[in-house]
Amino acid sequence: MADGSNILTLLDGDLSSVIGAAIVRDELLGSAGGQGLAAIAPGVGAAAPLRRSAAIDIAEAFGLRVVLTQRADESQNQLLVRAAEVAREQRVGKISWPVHAGGVGVVDLDEAARLVHRAGLAARLVQLASADPDPIPIRAELVDLADEQVADLALDVDAPVRLAWWWDDTLVARVMSDRLPPDTALDAASRLKLIQIRRWLPILMDAGIDLSLPTA
Repeated sequence: MADGSNILTLLDGDLSSVIGAAIVRDELLGSAGGQGLAAIAPGVGAAAPLRRSAAIDIAEAFGLRVVLTQRADESQNQLLVRAAEVAREQRVGKISWPVHAGGVGVVDLDEAARLVHRAGLAARLVQLASADPDPIPIRAELVDLADEQVADLALDVDAPVRLAWWWDDTLVARVMSDRLPPDTALDAASRLKLIQIRRWLPILMDAGIDLSLPTA
C-alpha cells in the first residue's frame, strides 16, 4: 500500500518532536514528491494542552499536513495502531516516532526497549489485519539517546528549539539572569514549563545552540 516516500511523524510537542520534524524535513528534500504528514499526540496529563498547541505549531512550521489527532481517552498503544492504520490509508512509507527514553547523562534502556517493542507490535497488528505483505515501519530513532545527545542532534539538524512546548521567553530570560520569583508565585502552566527549562537550558547551552532572546 505504501509508496515509500511519504512520512508520517508523531508529534507530542516536546523538543524531540521538533528534532524529528527537522529530520523529516531533510529526508523529504531528497525525495521525489514525498509528503510530510503529522499526527498530533500530546498524551495525557496537565501539560497535554500545552503539548497539543506546540505540536500543531511544529507541524505548521515544517509544512506537515495533520491527518490524525490523539483523542483525550486514547492510550499510546491505541494511538500507535491508529497511526499505522492512517499511514496505510495515506500511502505512507515510514512512521517517525521521535520519542526518547533518556535523561541527563542516562538512558532508561528498559523503557527504550518497551517503546520499540510497542511500535513494532502496532505496525505488525495493522499489517496482519490488512493482509499487507509488510508492516509500515514505526521508527523511534531518538529513543536510546541521553539528553546531551538529543541536544547535539538538535544542533546538527538546526532544529528551532523554541517550538518546544515548554519554551517561554520570559521564563528563560529570568532563569538566565537568576531573577525567578518563587515557584509558588507562578501559575500552573509556568511551573510545568520551568521544570523542563531547568532540565534543558544548560544542556542546550553546552551543545552550543544559540539561545539568545529577542531584544525589546
